[in-house]
Amino acid sequence: GEAINLGRFRLSVTEDPSVINIVKRRAAAAKITTPWAKLAAAYYIVGDHPAVKRVLEQHGEAAAGIGDLHASDGDWQRAIVAYSKAITSDASSASLLAKRTEAYIATKQCDLAKADWLRAIEQQPKLLYQALEVFWNVNEAGRRGEALQLGEQVLALRRKVDGPEHPETLMLMEVLASYYNNFGFELEPQRKSDEAINAWRRALELNPNLNTNASFYLGVLLEQSGKTGE
Repeated sequence: GEAINLGRFRLSVTEDPSVINIVKRRAAAAKITTPWAKLAAAYYIVGDHPAVKRVLEQHGEAAAGIGDLHASDGDWQRAIVAYSKAITSDASSASLLAKRTEAYIATKQCDLAKADWLRAIEQQPKLLYQALEVFWNVNEAGRRGEALQLGEQVLALRRKVDGPEHPETLMLMEVLASYYNNFGFELEPQRKSDEAINAWRRALELNPNLNTNASFYLGVLLEQSGKTGE
């Protein structure tokens, strides 16, 4: 490629895809914090596959590093294969499960992503908020409902494990209420009145003090639908 001198720095400018790919992979490898995963990624970048094999034979979880490289390339299917090799038991790290969910979402395998999120959330309950945001932002019909379904599953678990009055349970209820409220406002302009009614009802069940116009619009829809007695 063409070389450019900038003072004491010399930068190489190239459009060679293979060079650009190596740079991207090195940047991805630099972010890996687990030593064996970082080593496996380094060997993979330089093409030393026998060395990669030796590392993985002794440290199977190091395959996560190679998964990160494929993810940086946007090669999600190969990322899934690598992450799956690293996820060897129910005790696999929540962060690793979360990485695989990203690959599943990118390949529209949302049911598998949801299963991984549930496993990850069991280890780290606060990951639910990240999971909700991920599902909510998947631009595919029906995924809003899946985000709420995931939230309900975790809420049931938290009520069972921590109790209905635990601060984490109450916080989750408030967060879910806001999602249901937003869902209602998305559904109502689409003339999906029954679904909007159900969303707003659930929002107010979870948080009766919800500071929005949900109760007003719910009343309007119930009246328009002839369901004021329900």
